[in-house]
Order: sequence, then C-alpha cells, then structure tokens
Amino acid sequence: MKLQLLSLYISFLLFTTNCSLEAIETTKTLKTCSRATSASASSSTPLNVNMSLVGTVSDITSVVWQISKNGTEYYKSTTNISPFSLTSSTLTTDGTFTIIAQVTDRCGSNYSLTTSYNYTTPNSLVVAMVQVEGGTFQMGSTTGQSDEQPIHNVTLNTFNIGQYEVSVSDFKKFIDATGYQTDAEKNGGSYVYDGNLWPYKNGINWRCDVAGNIRPTADYTHPVIHVSWNDAVAYCNWLSNQTGKAYRLPTEAEWEFAARGGKLSKGYTYSGSNTIGNIAWYGSNSGNITHPLAQKLTNEIGIYDMTGNVWEWCQDLYGTYTATNQTNPTGASAGVNRVLRGGSWFDNTQDSRITYRLNRDPTNRVSNCGFRVASSL
Repeated sequence: MKLQLLSLYISFLLFTTNCSLEAIETTKTLKTCSRATSASASSSTPLNVNMSLVGTVSDITSVVWQISKNGTEYYKSTTNISPFSLTSSTLTTDGTFTIIAQVTDRCGSNYSLTTSYNYTTPNSLVVAMVQVEGGTFQMGSTTGQSDEQPIHNVTLNTFNIGQYEVSVSDFKKFIDATGYQTDAEKNGGSYVYDGNLWPYKNGINWRCDVAGNIRPTADYTHPVIHVSWNDAVAYCNWLSNQTGKAYRLPTEAEWEFAARGGKLSKGYTYSGSNTIGNIAWYGSNSGNITHPLAQKLTNEIGIYDMTGNVWEWCQDLYGTYTATNQTNPTGASAGVNRVLRGGSWFDNTQDSRITYRLNRDPTNRVSNCGFRVASSL
C-alpha cells in the first residue's frame, strides 16, 4: 500500500513538474517573439502592388493578405513571404483599397495590421502623344519682342509631345491618387480674372475656373489652370511612376518646333494657321473663359491648342537667346523664372504668336496657365 502511494506521489510530482516546465517554456517562447509594427503598400510600376510588413518579421510563420474596398473583397491569400507582390490587374478598379495583413507568429499569437493603397488603373492613364520627327529649324523671330531674337538654328532629336493640354480630369487623377497639395493650396490661392483686373484670391486652386468658382464636372474636359511649374513637374513625375514611361515638360525648343508643325511646318504665325480663330481660343473669341480641349483645328502634325486656351509651362529656365547653333537645348544654366508659351483665352494676336515668350516664377499660378507633357524616345 505504501509503495502504491509512493508511486502515485512520484507520478504527481513528475506531472506537475512537466506542466511547470511547459508553462515556463511557453512563457519564454512568448517573450522571445517580436512583432511587425505596421504594414505598407506601394507600387514601383502600374503592373504590381508591393505589400510588406515593417519591423521584425523573423518570428512570423504566415500572413494572410486581404484587400478590399467599400466592403468588397478583391483578394485574399496565404503566403509566408513578406514582402509580397500582387498583380495590380486583380484590383480591376480605381480607388482607395484597405489592405489587412493577418499575421501568425511561431508563438501562436495572431494579430492584424492595416494600411491603405490608392490605385489608378493603367488604361485610365493612356496619354495621347504625337511623335515629332527630329530636325533643324530656325528658332525665334526677327519681328517680335527683343527676347525672341536673334534667330538661331536649333537641332532636335525626335520626341513625343501631348496631343492635348492636361485636363482637369487628368489632374484630378493625380490628386486623388497622391493627396498632393498644389502651390495654390499650400500658399493660399491664385490669381483670377474678374472681367477687368487680376486680383489674387485665397482659396483658389486647380478645382476652380477662371473667375475662381468651383468647376462643375462638365468642365473637367477643360485644361487645368491655377497650377504652378512645380505642380506640373510633380504631375509628370507621378505619371512617369504610374505608367513606367518617362514623362516631363517639353523644352522651350521642343515646344516651338512642335507648335510650328515640325518638319511639316507651313510657316504659320500661329500653330496651324495664319487665321488665329480657326485654331485657338484667344481674347477675341473665348468669352474670357477656358474651353474644352480639341474644339479647334489641329496644327500640321495633329496637335490641338498649341495656340490659345491656356499658356503652357516649359521645362526651361528663362534666358536670352544667342546666335550660336544649338542641339537639344534645355534653356538657361542659371536663373529662377520658367518659360511659358502659346498664349491663352485672354491674350491678343500679338502675344499668341508661336515665337512669343513669357516667364514666371515656378510657384506662380494664374487662371490662364496650364501645361502639356512630353517625353524623349
């Protein structure tokens, strides 16, 4: 009987000891498991979404990635990999997606990390471009303003330029995808036209029309205005990242060559005609407002609105011309102001000539200035 009791006592001790050891081991294991601190999602090209966990991931055994928008699930899968890349075509629609990483670690702990991702489908970012065959032309004018002189030979490589000015709708995609704040939004406002003067008004930005009123969606086919050179460059950089193509503003020389009609130029005063009303919205026919893109005739190589509607930012720093022959010039080597070309809905015939030059500070924004994009081949 004593032996039986002793045996039972020893078994009890062994059982409780094992339980204590397991509890200690579990406690030790839990203490040694580190957690990821957050989830992130980004895109290097429009073809994929890269999702990853931030922090220590060595103790993670599995991750369930779940992507949804407005309660609709677009993707859910299990992988032991972080980072994880998903083909963006899975998303099938533009907008802000919620991404949840459901994490399990080797200690048996489960926790979730959430982030968001703004996605724009590549096919909604198709940019209509016109290829301008390279060549040599005489840049400038003998009869214009002093800064249009002297005439000088310029040789350009073949390049692409936007067939249209960037519209309000185009620019809205950029803002929606990035949350970017324009110079007008960061610095208080923009210059508007009140029918007589150009007062500076607070609260005016790219969403507004010439007078500073919020545009209806019906106006989203108009060129975007109240945007600075800085804003135009930011748009080009975003567009490049989203499409995998290198977009930029045209150089001043590229702009003038394209406006002249490239190698098909007929020597017109305005881009596509000597009769400005056929190809442009300008001071005498615009009604002092912007107009939808591509309502007038194109120039010799199929580009719309190179004259009128809005002034267009160029890449170059503003500077004086020299008589020296140049190849692919990129403007002055020093200075502050950037070049604008083309005239606008407000301007007279003299200021709407192909060779006329304007320059402004890169933060400047006005209700008659916009831009178009270009790219090298």
